[in-house]
Amino acid sequence: MKIKIIKDELVHEGKFLKTIHRHFKTQSGKKGTWEMVQRKVFHRIIGVIGITENKEIILVKIFRIPVKSFIIEPVMGLTDKKGESEIKTVKRELLEETGYVAKKFIRLTVGPHNGGLSGSETALYCALGAKKIQEPKLEISEDISVVKIPFSKISRFLAHPPKGCQIDIKVFGLLYLLKSKSFIE
Repeated sequence: MKIKIIKDELVHEGKFLKTIHRHFKTQSGKKGTWEMVQRKVFHRIIGVIGITENKEIILVKIFRIPVKSFIIEPVMGLTDKKGESEIKTVKRELLEETGYVAKKFIRLTVGPHNGGLSGSETALYCALGAKKIQEPKLEISEDISVVKIPFSKISRFLAHPPKGCQIDIKVFGLLYLLKSKSFIE
């Protein structure tokens, strides 16, 4: 490795995030500082995309304050409850944000969430046999609605999202994974 990490310096600690200066040294001996953030979680960030028995994909439309826009994305959540397993977080977030439960949960992939900004990892799941059992139970800061798209219309939907909405880039990768594993057509 050409870069050596020297130390982390805590710059700010908020309720959900820490701002850190990560000091490093290059192979040539030059010192540098990388500004980064860390989520205050117990495990990974999770994401889950539901698939109903009627061949529909379950996503959410959520207002994201940092981008000042609605985003179409998988259900996303933090493992911020001490002692809660990753799969329990996935099930809880799906139920809270969409009102859906599923018969089977499959982890599709794990990787960096935003490698230039944070050391956080995201685990992305598929929820097979998703079925609505209740209305969503949203937190006060959440403006979320469920988006149900038939498999046959997903390409058109992504090419022409609803007015005022952006598509989270994770959706495209998840659809690729779902198709490669034959979960969707």
